[in-house]
Amino acid sequence: MTLQIGLKLQNIEQLEEKLKAVSTPGSPDYGKYMEADEVNEMFNPSEESRAAVKAWLKDAGVTEVADFGWYINFATSVSNANSMLGSSFQNFMVDGVEKLRTLEYSIPDNLVDHVELLSPTTFFGRTKANMPVKKLARPTWRMGARQASNSSVNCAKLTEPPCLEEMYNYGGYNESADSGSRVGFGSFLNQSAIQTDLTLYQKDYGLPLTNFSVVLINGGEDHQDPKRDHGEANLDSQFMAASAKSLPMTQFITAGKP
Repeated sequence: MTLQIGLKLQNIEQLEEKLKAVSTPGSPDYGKYMEADEVNEMFNPSEESRAAVKAWLKDAGVTEVADFGWYINFATSVSNANSMLGSSFQNFMVDGVEKLRTLEYSIPDNLVDHVELLSPTTFFGRTKANMPVKKLARPTWRMGARQASNSSVNCAKLTEPPCLEEMYNYGGYNESADSGSRVGFGSFLNQSAIQTDLTLYQKDYGLPLTNFSVVLINGGEDHQDPKRDHGEANLDSQFMAASAKSLPMTQFITAGKP
């Protein structure tokens, strides 16, 4: 069997403040994203932790070891794993799938300050197939643009509004702009949704015709040129319009690109 040892990271208590600093407009560190080598330098497990774990594995007769920096994988027999961890691995059936797990395990006291967790040990997870995609009858939308109710929607090929309603079970939702509810989405990496594209989408699927407002953050730019790359921003506006329908919608465009 193969197990993974998650080593304790250094300076992890500084992570939350670091994330806030680089992502909050007005912060002197805003937008100063860390490179991968900087992240590793700041948070990497100590060499002491790495050495302690490897020494433990060697003493236990484990020879198949792979060091991936933040974690160490090792392979050994079930009987040796039980001896090393004071565990009792056995096969359990979880949602029709057999999994080799234990109900408890322990590590030597001298490793407590070096090891965060071992996996998979007591974590069984859930083994459940994703909801199958299927062909849906295309409904008659309220504004009547799509009246082809006898045709079908193949959600395996294209995610259309009926697919979203089926997947997220909000088909009976009746929105009301008078309620004060509103929705918003963020656009990054110099992308911005195009209003004309959204209008075409709404007309094609018989959705309420709405305009989104725009809030620019840290010098963000609202590009309405269809020749630019608008990929995910356009997708966000269209899917949100399909689910929120007539609710007021705001696009928050943040400048910068890591």
